[in-house]
Amino acid sequence: MLYVDSGRVVRQAPRSDPGAVLASGPTCHRVDAAAGTMVCLRATAVPDQSEITVWGGGPDPRVTLSEWGTPSRARVSPAARWWRGRCSARATRT
Repeated sequence: MLYVDSGRVVRQAPRSDPGAVLASGPTCHRVDAAAGTMVCLRATAVPDQSEITVWGGGPDPRVTLSEWGTPSRARVSPAARWWRGRCSARATRT
C-alpha cells in the first residue's frame, strides 16, 4: 500500500500491517504508482504553481515538470505507459 502521511511524505506499507513502514520517499501532495512507475504532485513556493515528478526503477527522477494550478490528482496507467497530473488536462507518454 502506498500513501502520503500527515507530513506529506510518501510511505509504503504492507496491507496486512499498515503501521509497518517498508519504505519512505519524497514529499508529495498526491501520489500514484503502477508497474514500477510513481508520479508525485506537489505545490511549489510560487503561488498557483505545482511540480510533477515521475520516478521509475531507480532513486533518481525520470522527469520533473512545472505546471500551473493546484494539485488534485495523480494517476499512472496500469502498464505505466501514461501518467497524468490533474493540474492540467495534458497526458504525457513516458
